[in-house]
Amino acid sequence: MQCMAAPQRAYRRLFALLLTLTIELFVAFVISRYTHTLETFPLLMAFMPVISAVSGNVGLQSSSIVTRALALGLVSLDEAADALRREVEAALLLGLALGLVTGVIAGLWQQWVVFGVVVGVSQFASIMTASITGSAAPLVGKYFNYDPATTAGPMETAIQDVVGNSFFLIFASSLLTFLG
Repeated sequence: MQCMAAPQRAYRRLFALLLTLTIELFVAFVISRYTHTLETFPLLMAFMPVISAVSGNVGLQSSSIVTRALALGLVSLDEAADALRREVEAALLLGLALGLVTGVIAGLWQQWVVFGVVVGVSQFASIMTASITGSAAPLVGKYFNYDPATTAGPMETAIQDVVGNSFFLIFASSLLTFLG
C-alpha cells in the first residue's frame, strides 16, 4: 500500500472507516437512550471517554500484535485460536488491573463504592471486548483477504465502543438506579 497514490490509499481505507462511522452512530443512539441515567449521575459522562480510550488502546495493542505476527509469519490462520487465546489471557490480567484502578479512582471521586464498582466492572468488560475484537479482526481480515492493517483498528474501535458503552450504560442504569 505504501507504493500507491494518495487517492488509491484513501479508497482502500474508506470502506472500513465508513463502516466505523455507521457503527459509531449506533453508539450515539445507545447513549441517547440513557440520557436520564446520565442526567441523574452526570459523573458517568466523565468516565465514558476514560473507559473507551483505555480499552480502545488495549484493543489496538492486541490488533497490532496479531497483525505483526501475521505479517512476520509467526502466526498462521491455522493457529488463530492460539493467538486469540494468548491475547485474551493477557487482557484478563490487564482488565483486572486497569478495572481495579479505574474503579477505585471512580469510587473515591464520587465517594460511593457502588459507583466505583460500576466503572471498574465496565472498564474490565470493555477491555475484554476490545482485546477479543482487536485480536480477531486481523485474523478475520486475513481470512477474507482484506489487509488486516486497514480493517483491524476501525473494527476494534467501533465494536468496542458499542459493547463497552452499552454495557456501561445498562449496568450503570440498573445498579445505580436500584441502589441510588
